[in-house]
Order: sequence, then structure tokens, then C-alpha cells
Amino acid sequence: MAIKEGAIGRESRWRVLGGSFFTAGALAIAGCGGDNKSEGPTVTFDYLGGGDKTIRVYPGPEDTQADRLFNGFYEDGDEVLADCKALGREVESHPEVGEEWSKSKYWIRLDVPNVTQYATAVYIEKPGELLAQLEDC
Repeated sequence: MAIKEGAIGRESRWRVLGGSFFTAGALAIAGCGGDNKSEGPTVTFDYLGGGDKTIRVYPGPEDTQADRLFNGFYEDGDEVLADCKALGREVESHPEVGEEWSKSKYWIRLDVPNVTQYATAVYIEKPGELLAQLEDC
């Protein structure tokens, strides 16, 4: 019995590819990748009525080069679960581009899978109410 050349390689590739999709699907269903809450205080992003409607988030609240490199972004009105609050570098809004004036040293750690993200309290709706609900990180 002759085996067509290359048939075994293609069959193996499909098995590996199929197994990869199965594994990825199983992990997604199992919720692998984080200890995320399904309810709790929510951050609603607010662009403060001026400038860009995209709000950047960062890996940490400190005044270090690493924490100043954004690692994600959200749009005005997006909602994300909040995990905790931390004091960090002070951020001030930009009234010169039409934003309402706001300033804060508080940061909110977001409850998102597989990445650590902090949002400044400046660009969220009702920061005082949210901060009162959160524990310190």
C-alpha cells in the first residue's frame, strides 16, 4: 500500500491545529487567566467633555518610566470592574483642550484578565463615590 507523499504531515498539522483550538476553547470556558470578579464597583470612563475620547491606562500608578508607558486604552463611557485604589503620581486634566478641570493622586486598579491596568481617578465618572467603595491595593 502506497502512502501519498506529504499526506502524513498535513494530517498531523490538522490534528495539532485542532488540538490547539480545543485547548484554547476549554481554557476560555474554564475562565483561566485571572481571578476576576463578576460584580462590584465599576469604573465608567469619562473624557471630561474635551480632547480625545480615548483614555489611556497604565501598568502602575508610580512615577517611574515603566508605569508611564500605557498598556491599554478605553473609550469614553466604557465600563470596567474596579479592584482597588492606590495613591500614585498626580495627574491633571487639560482644560486647554476643553476638558473639565480635575486633579488627583488616586488610581484605580482595574479587574481585567491577564494584565495589570490602573486608571487615573481624573478620567472616570464620579471618582469620589467610586473611591469610597474601594479598599486600598
